[in-house]
Amino acid sequence: MKKVHIIGGGPTGLFIGLLCKQLNIDCEIYEKNSYIGGHHHIELETMHAPRCIWLNEMINFRNILNELDVEKKMITQYKNINYDSLSYKEHLKLWYSLFFDLPINYNKLKKTRSCEYLTFFDNKTRSMLLHINTYIAAESKNSPITKLLVAATFLNIQSTMIERFHNNSFLNLNNDWIKSIERILHRNNVNIHKSTIVTDLKVRNNKVISFNANGIFHNVKNDDEVVLAMDPQGIIKLLSNSDKMVKYNWGDFIDFKNKLMMSTYKSIGLTLITNTYYKHDNTWFFDKITDLNLTLYYQSNGRYYISLCDLDKIIEGKKLEQMKPKELKLEIIKDMNKTYPEINIQDIKIHNDAWYDGEKWQCSHTACAQDARVGLFEPKGNIENLQFRNSLTKGRTFIMTTLETCSESAISYVNSISDTKVEHYKHDYSSLPKRLLLLLIGISIPLLILYILYKSVYFIITSNKFLTFINSWVLFKEIKKRKKKKKL
Repeated sequence: MKKVHIIGGGPTGLFIGLLCKQLNIDCEIYEKNSYIGGHHHIELETMHAPRCIWLNEMINFRNILNELDVEKKMITQYKNINYDSLSYKEHLKLWYSLFFDLPINYNKLKKTRSCEYLTFFDNKTRSMLLHINTYIAAESKNSPITKLLVAATFLNIQSTMIERFHNNSFLNLNNDWIKSIERILHRNNVNIHKSTIVTDLKVRNNKVISFNANGIFHNVKNDDEVVLAMDPQGIIKLLSNSDKMVKYNWGDFIDFKNKLMMSTYKSIGLTLITNTYYKHDNTWFFDKITDLNLTLYYQSNGRYYISLCDLDKIIEGKKLEQMKPKELKLEIIKDMNKTYPEINIQDIKIHNDAWYDGEKWQCSHTACAQDARVGLFEPKGNIENLQFRNSLTKGRTFIMTTLETCSESAISYVNSISDTKVEHYKHDYSSLPKRLLLLLIGISIPLLILYILYKSVYFIITSNKFLTFINSWVLFKEIKKRKKKKKL
C-alpha cells in the first residue's frame, strides 16, 4: 500500500495529510518544530504579520476545512481606504489599470514587479496601493502586480457597489483550525512526529529509498512518495547537506537556491501596549498610511498588533534591518505618533520570533512571497518519488493569502500521485471569460454614467419652460442664419 512521507507540518503538509486521509492514502508527517502550523501557528507575542485572512476568495482552503469543526466566520471591522482623497486623474489611471490594462495585458503583468508598475501613479496613490499590497502579499515591492490589481479590483467594486466587507467570512486569528486538523489526523491514525529533523535522503535507481529522522533511518518502499512541504530555508538546508542526485534534482543548485531566496520575505511583528481603546475589537486599519508602511490591527484591551515588512527602507542612511532594537522601536513610535497621534503608546514589544544578531534582524518565520522576476517553480524533478510543495509551487499568480496557495499546492500534489482526483478550483485570471468580464465592466460603467448624465441634462432642459424657450430661440436663430446663407 502506498505511503506518503510528508516532511514539514506547516499548512501545506497538514493539507496534504488531510487529503491523503480523504483518499485513503497512508501518510506520516515530520515537523522540525515542537508545534505544527508553521508560520501560521500563533503563540503569545508571535503573530509576526497580522494581515487579512479573507475567506471569500479562498475556495480551496474552505473546501479542505469543510469537514473540520472550526469557527471560520466572524465579522471583522475595517477602517476603509480613502479613495476620495485621490485626484480625478489618479482615479482614471486606477480605473484604466484595473479594467483595461489588467484584462488586456494579464500575461505580461504577472511578470512585472509592483514597484515597477506603480511608477505610473503619483506618490500618494503609489503609497496607498503599496499599503494594500502589504496586507495581501507582505512583500509589497517585488510581488507580481497582478496580485495587487486583482485584489484592488475587488476592493474598488465593493467600495463602489456595497458597504465594504460587510457579511464577509474571516478566519479567527488563533490556532483552533490547526488543532482541529491535528485531532482529525490523530483520529485517522496519522502519525505527526514533532521536534523531528529530517536529513540524509538516500537515492537509488532514481528513487528515494530512505531518510534519517532524528538519527533513526526510515525506509521508503518502492511505491511510497516523499514530499518536502517546507519553506525555502528548510529546503535549502536539507539540499545543501544531501548527495548530488537530490541536491541537483531541480536543476543547478546555486541558481535554484538564489531564486528561492529571492522569493522570501522577513517581517517583524510588534505589540503596542496602549491606553487607547478602539470602539471595535478585531479591526484592520487601512485608512492611514505610515511612512514605514506598517500594517495595524486592533485586537482588544488597548493592544494593537503591527508588522514591519519593508526592512530595506532607509532612514537617515541606515536600513531598518540594521537598526538595533531600541533604535528600531524609537523609529516605529515616531512613525505611529505622526500618523496615529490619537493612539497613546505606553510600551512596545517585539515578538519573539524576530531577533537582532548584532548586525541585522533575523526572523524564524521567513517565508515564501512570490517574486515577479522569479515566477513559479516546477515541483517535480528527476527523482520519481520526490517533489517539493509550498506556496511557490502553485498554478497561478493571484494570491489573496498563502493559506489558499498552500491549499492549491496540496491539492495539485495529491492529484499528481493519485488516480482519484480532488476538486481543484483554479483562480485563473488569465482565462478569457474573466478578462472579458473585467473589460466589460471597464467599458460599460463609464458609458452608463455618461448616458445617465445625458438623460439628466435632457430632462432638465425639456422640463424647464425657460430653458425650453431659450433652446427654441437658439434653434430658430440657427435656422434663420442657414436660410440667409442659402440665399447668398
